[in-house]
Amino acid sequence: EGNRGTHTTIAVDGDGRVYIAYRDVTARNLRLATREPGEESFTIETIDGCASEPDCPLAQEDYGEFASLILVASQPRIAFYDRARGDLKMALRDEGVWQVLTLDGRDPETGADTGDVGQFASAAIDTKQRLGVAYFNATLGELRYLSPDGTTPHPIVVDRGSYLDPYGATRSHVVGQHVALAYDAQDAATLVYLDAGLLKLKQARVYGQTPTTPEVLSALPPGAYMDLERDATGGLHLAYGAWQLGDKPTTTLETATLSWGLDQ
Repeated sequence: EGNRGTHTTIAVDGDGRVYIAYRDVTARNLRLATREPGEESFTIETIDGCASEPDCPLAQEDYGEFASLILVASQPRIAFYDRARGDLKMALRDEGVWQVLTLDGRDPETGADTGDVGQFASAAIDTKQRLGVAYFNATLGELRYLSPDGTTPHPIVVDRGSYLDPYGATRSHVVGQHVALAYDAQDAATLVYLDAGLLKLKQARVYGQTPTTPEVLSALPPGAYMDLERDATGGLHLAYGAWQLGDKPTTTLETATLSWGLDQ
C-alpha cells in the first residue's frame, strides 16, 4: 500500500463535495481524493508535478510537500513544493483538465534556477476569489508572498529577517517558516509565521503590494504548523503547535484571536 497521507489539506465546496490533497511519501508525488455528495468512497487521482520543464520528468520526481488546497469557483487549486527542483508550484483544474504552473524558483524567460523556494506554502483567496500564496525562501531565509491582484510578476519579500548587530552592521537570520495566510474584508493579507532567529512568532500585513513592518507576537510562545482563519465578523483565529521549552521540551495546541490591524 505504501506510505501516504502527509501534508494533508482539505476543502469542501458549496454542494458538499469534499477534496483532500496530500503527499504520497512512497511515490514522492501529490494526490487528490474527491468524494461526491451522498457518496461514501473517495476517487483518488495522482497529480503530475511537471510544469513544462525541459528536464521533466526526472528519473526520480519528488514533489507534493507543503500542499495547500483552496477552491476557486468550486475548482481545486493546490500550491505545493517541488523538492527535486526547489520550486513553488500550483496545480489547477478546470473542466477536468489539470495544469501545473511554476510560481517561483525559475526565471520565467530563461528557465534558470533562481533558488530553493516553496516550503511552508500557504494559499488563500480574497473576497474577489483571487488566490495569493505565502511561502518560505530557503536560499535566502526570507518570507515571500505572491499577491492575488497579479500586478507584478515578482514575489513580494515580506520579511528578510534583517537586524542591526552590536556594531551597527545589518545582518539577517531565518524567518518565514510555518507561515499561515488569510485576508480581511478589505483584501489586506495577514501572515503569521516563525522567526527562527528570534525564536518568536511574527505577524505582518500586506496592503496590495506594500508590506508593513512585521510585528512580534510577544504574548504567544513560539511554535510551528500554523493555521489561520477569518470568521464572519472579521476576527482572525490562529491555531498552532506551541513549543514549551525547558528541561523536557513539549509541544501543545495553542489558539489565539488576533486583533492587530483588524476591522473594528
